[in-house]
Amino acid sequence: MATVSVSNLQSSFGDMLKKEFGTGIPQISTVVAVVLGSFGGLKGYFDAGAWTVVAVLCFAAVFLYRHQIPSRLLTTTWLVMTFLLLFGTLGAIGFRTLADGKPIVDWEKNNVYLATAYFSFLTTTSIACLITSYRKQVEGRAYPSHIDSAIRNQLFSLDFYKEKVRFDIKAEGVENESLKFVTEYSYAVVNRTDSDRTWDMSYTFKRDMGRVLEAQWDKHHIDLDDPHFVSGVGIRIPRLMKAGQKSTAYFKIEQRFRMRDSETYTSYHPATDLTVSVQNSVNGIRFNFDVLHFSEPEVETDKKKNSKTLSLDSGLLPFQGVILNWTTA
Repeated sequence: MATVSVSNLQSSFGDMLKKEFGTGIPQISTVVAVVLGSFGGLKGYFDAGAWTVVAVLCFAAVFLYRHQIPSRLLTTTWLVMTFLLLFGTLGAIGFRTLADGKPIVDWEKNNVYLATAYFSFLTTTSIACLITSYRKQVEGRAYPSHIDSAIRNQLFSLDFYKEKVRFDIKAEGVENESLKFVTEYSYAVVNRTDSDRTWDMSYTFKRDMGRVLEAQWDKHHIDLDDPHFVSGVGIRIPRLMKAGQKSTAYFKIEQRFRMRDSETYTSYHPATDLTVSVQNSVNGIRFNFDVLHFSEPEVETDKKKNSKTLSLDSGLLPFQGVILNWTTA
């Protein structure tokens, strides 16, 4: 059985916190604890150990929820001030209640760990939130609230992502003044959640202009005669996937298009990569790609096979991909 040492886990987590906040968290909390402890007037009212432990926990909590922190520093500042006012007031009321009529100073001296931990919580949480918000802002991650909301709701909420997405297209001939394509579409899909989810293995096309020749799930052939798989805009085959499961899908589709037309090859879900390859067996037809992506991929040409291949391997968001255009020569 593989084992992982506590020191390695601590180092790895510390590296993540250092990357997020710009310096080592133990160093921050230790320096603050030493400085505060050096003031003679705080002797008996401050515990460096309690401060450090709570500070590290607060930095870790903010790191875990960093995506929920606004990317605008001014907004975060107002939220932090509200947090300090609310919890400062609650703390004052709570300490007075616990003191039970005794002077607050005497009560704090007798409960130095609790008092120190509470002030560490207020101070460290506020600083960590402000640092996180500032880093988001200066690194250009600030978007209008509607876009931030769309990213959270439409991207982070998706249960699946794809790998090795590939469209192999063959222009095989002309039928009834229509260009015939045979497309092999394959990919791997991952259920990234911690529970069972249903994946719709689908392909969209005009049913009067195409048909499904073959479909496979994890290399097992699917019976295409099942009427439940027919949808108004193509084919949809529900597949139950367990938490963390990775499966492969494959379609072979025959379609007819106009002699001058275009088709978009993309993915509704995020994907690690996408490849579109077109092989032309029809004289007088020319193909070219338009890229729906912020990269500039190169197009590989194979003159012997009369084919072109374009690959996007730097990650794709929903609906990024390739437009394949064709026209008569």
